[in-house]
Amino acid sequence: MGVTYDYFRAADVATASAAMAAMLAGGRPLPDVVETKLEYGLWLTTIVGLPTMDDSPLTSPPEVWVEDDDPDGSFVVELHDVIRDSLANAAESVSVLAQRWVELEAPPTSTGIAMADVSSTVRALVELAGRAQAAGERMYCWCCP
Repeated sequence: MGVTYDYFRAADVATASAAMAAMLAGGRPLPDVVETKLEYGLWLTTIVGLPTMDDSPLTSPPEVWVEDDDPDGSFVVELHDVIRDSLANAAESVSVLAQRWVELEAPPTSTGIAMADVSSTVRALVELAGRAQAAGERMYCWCCP
């Protein structure tokens, strides 16, 4: 199945951590989530057109939550607000962002997403970022190997 990346929004690390705890306890799903195979670091940064440098806060965001009982090593990272804002301001550029994603793939289906779904996934991420920005919230990514 591969690694999945679930993007969601929350007011802060404590809220994101509480959402993860509730979800894993079976209480409720993550709030306002976009499930994808789009990696949160270099790929997402490249797609939104930001400079990519090793170990920068954009491509190597901090882990803010780690599932200690998970042998596969699930964790959550907090995305930099520059990424959130770049996505939120890209509503008119969804096709450009989707094309960048396609160009990064080799082959295009290697991450398990159908080509027909790329634009709708990018649009969902753009809309999620817009809601997070409007609410003054941060974006997080749950990485589940």
